[in-house]
Amino acid sequence: METLIFFVFALLLMAIPIHFHLKKLREQASRGPAGGAKSSATAGTKTELPSLPCAQCGTPVPKGTIFCPKCGTPLAMYDLKKAPIVDPNAPEDESAPLKPAIDVSACIGCGTCVSVCPDNALALVNHKAVLPDPDLCTGHARCASVCPTGALILVRKGSGRKVQVPFVKENYETNVEGLYIVGELGGMALIKHAVNEGRNVIERIRSQVKPVEGLADVVVIGAGPAGLSAALSAKKYGINAVTIEAEELASTIRKYPRNKFVMAEPLDIPLYGNLWVQDTSKEGLLGVWQTIVTNTGITIREHTRCINILKQPDGTFIVKTNEGVVRGQRVILAIGRRGSPRKLNVPGEELAKVTYQLTDTNDYTNCDVLIVGGGDSAIEAAVGLANQKTNRVSVSYRKDSFDRAMQRNQDAINAAIKEKRIDMYFGSNVLKIDDNSVLLKLKDGSEKKIANDYTFLLLGGESPNEFLNQIGVEIVTRMLPVV
Repeated sequence: METLIFFVFALLLMAIPIHFHLKKLREQASRGPAGGAKSSATAGTKTELPSLPCAQCGTPVPKGTIFCPKCGTPLAMYDLKKAPIVDPNAPEDESAPLKPAIDVSACIGCGTCVSVCPDNALALVNHKAVLPDPDLCTGHARCASVCPTGALILVRKGSGRKVQVPFVKENYETNVEGLYIVGELGGMALIKHAVNEGRNVIERIRSQVKPVEGLADVVVIGAGPAGLSAALSAKKYGINAVTIEAEELASTIRKYPRNKFVMAEPLDIPLYGNLWVQDTSKEGLLGVWQTIVTNTGITIREHTRCINILKQPDGTFIVKTNEGVVRGQRVILAIGRRGSPRKLNVPGEELAKVTYQLTDTNDYTNCDVLIVGGGDSAIEAAVGLANQKTNRVSVSYRKDSFDRAMQRNQDAINAAIKEKRIDMYFGSNVLKIDDNSVLLKLKDGSEKKIANDYTFLLLGGESPNEFLNQIGVEIVTRMLPVV
């Protein structure tokens, strides 16, 4: 207990100077790109910069501002929601030159695109590919052809990246009135943005709900960063919220790889205050998450899966779960966009070294790694990890070939197998996962134990789009300008 108190106290001490530093940055940013309100041409004359209302609080914000000067909301949170809806099949201007567009959430930092670019136009920054100077690119297109995950595509200059997302307005409401989406499902994969959205959506709807017997004010579905933030905000304002989670608390974070990651700025956690966790692991962050839940006294109904959401004629909702029915005035969906991953259900699957997604191959060097699966995501991960030359990569797949994967992925992994950069076990199944090894059952019925530091179970999952269609939420394509 004393250790926990010391840990929390130390976090608060670290957060204080950062809080004031960020406050100063927000104040500077709110003055606009010129660095102040004075015109350089005429001293004492106020420069009139174009302003748009903050999507959260409505305060006029000068163009170029990073944070709203009143509520402190990062304006980048609304870029996707403000992006125009487009026809995904609309033709592009064939006369415009092609330029690379990079989805940083899909980029695994393998650096292959950087190494093949003859123009030296690409670079790795914080283990992600970026295009620092688009004018250097002459459109060779080699980068897109070698990207193992499809994170880098070519788009016409003046165009952008087309992103398929649920229809969500700037107030987080979907086309179904009273049903809101926050966090990763709405396109906000970053923890800090997800936490901000969970808090903001409660502030939006707090005036819309009044106590009604037999009804929750709001039903929060999902207890990741966005859902937990919404639940904490609801308790802060005295809103009766029921929070359900299909798996365990913060299941999104539990799916992160074991290696460390950095949160470079503090989070303002409702009811808890500033939280700054630097250079930590998923286990460290999970510990803090559990401490927040314990200290604030909120209740999460774990292992309660939402099966359907039905809107009633009076505008309220019935949320059907595997544990019964919950009725509420408003519903907040805070589930992941990857859906629920398929599991092996074998001994050792609960170990910290086991994860269901790969975010950055650069975190893994000189490791014994096993990929389980034979779809595109499994192949892309295997090839990306094998590009880190010190890794020893194995793949276990229950079928005899990669017949359901894209041809370019089949070509890439077959080349890596031929070059002995990947050990391939077709027709195999995982029997057991231990701390330093994995036991496989091979095609001929024999068993083989292989050394293992990390196991990635990339077996696919349930698409959230099917669920969204079922409850009436529209799926749209938005255009994010990138070049």
